[in-house]
Amino acid sequence: MKRLLILVFLFIAVFLAAQATDPFSSIRHSSVDTNGNVHLRWNNVDAIAGGSLCFYRIGTGAWISVTPTVTDPVTMEMEALIPYSFGQRMRYRLQYGVQTAEGDVSILHAAYSDADSFPMNLNNMALICTDPAGDLVAGTNTNLDVRETYVAATATKIYFSMKNATGAFPTMNSIFSYNAYMCGIANVESAITDSIAYAMIYATVPVLLTNGLYKIGYDAATSLPTFTRLGNIQAQVSGATLHLACNISDLVNDPAFGNWPNSINGLGIAASTLSLTVSPTLAVDAGDYSLPAGVIFVDNVYEVAVNHPPQVMTTNYDAELELLYFTYTDEDNDFPLIAEVETPDGTIIQAYSLDFSFQNATFAAAIPATTHGYSAWRFSDNGTSMVTGFYSIYTAAEDDVMLPAPITCQMPNPFKTNSTIALKGLSNTPLKVTVFNLRGQNLGDIYTGVPKSTELSFSWDGKLASGIYFLRIEQDKRVINHRFVITK
Repeated sequence: MKRLLILVFLFIAVFLAAQATDPFSSIRHSSVDTNGNVHLRWNNVDAIAGGSLCFYRIGTGAWISVTPTVTDPVTMEMEALIPYSFGQRMRYRLQYGVQTAEGDVSILHAAYSDADSFPMNLNNMALICTDPAGDLVAGTNTNLDVRETYVAATATKIYFSMKNATGAFPTMNSIFSYNAYMCGIANVESAITDSIAYAMIYATVPVLLTNGLYKIGYDAATSLPTFTRLGNIQAQVSGATLHLACNISDLVNDPAFGNWPNSINGLGIAASTLSLTVSPTLAVDAGDYSLPAGVIFVDNVYEVAVNHPPQVMTTNYDAELELLYFTYTDEDNDFPLIAEVETPDGTIIQAYSLDFSFQNATFAAAIPATTHGYSAWRFSDNGTSMVTGFYSIYTAAEDDVMLPAPITCQMPNPFKTNSTIALKGLSNTPLKVTVFNLRGQNLGDIYTGVPKSTELSFSWDGKLASGIYFLRIEQDKRVINHRFVITK
């Protein structure tokens, strides 16, 4: 019977191995551009091997898919354009496919609704996955063959729907043989340690199981699962679909469930079916199970009556890093479609932010210290209405001497773990290479020493979080700052 428990907990382990952090943390939106679109952007991460999908709904309408495009192949920034009129209530969600040894696993936002309505219309739910036909673990009961699974949520409930190969969900085959249909649920931060999962179960097994929300454990003495009833569920078969719903409070109030919300607002969810025989002894066998899903329970809503332009001001210029800093505040949490500095010679330099909460963000632009005169900066959250200003960098006059050849730096961008950094144009004098983040914080030296030739190559582990960084390379009176990106 241990095999059944392995199947029950399989989706938990796969989800945790695939993604230990919230892959949607970089999602952000602009205001409405001149074409009537909100720009939705996010950054794919290395763990996401498959494509990303984007969906939106206006008010109580059905979810509509939008095809995203790549706007920056270095940072894997994606963008979807969503039509929007001021005053509407718009929801949006993302879904990724992660390749694992067990198959493609989904990580997705739950499809949220304002009102609790049961059964939930499938158009208002998120399709988790389509399961192959005929892949029963054991037996030939096609009623147990899972085909499609869906998930949705409101502020108080989790909704789950399942389709099978027959469109029928009988719970009784005979007085000795029964079927059970389950939506397994696990808190991704406590399930592996505690070896406990939860499930909405649709079944009518006398004494043992009736429709309800259960905590599932494992009895090593009998090699059978244990079922502890926690509360009632809503259950209905309609439209060849089994619909289930439970109260979130019934889950999180159980002491073994763990903290909720957890650090990523995520639960592991998968469908499974069971065959139970009660004579001559109790026997429980797996029917089928769907691939797991990591479901992020965050309700992404955009509802703005009128655009409020951002407030922007320069704060300081770091001459060592050659970075000009800005504070950016937007009442609607819109990110800027335009964030740039134009130097006196007409060069356009982009300003970047690592903070995806644009109600209070810091931007930085790499402006050479040799830039003389007034640089014009401009920001816009809709691409047309500009917030502008000027900044002048004062530098002392350069000595009228022959300068040595410049130092050049070559490295992968994005930078991968344990890759090589190659420097040229060096002299036989002390050299220091330091890493800084976009906020100008010194993250430590990665090389100090005296090169033996004009060229130097060394390996660096690059163990930093995803983001934008600078290498500061210093030798003699020469200093260069090399911008690079780390993605994970």
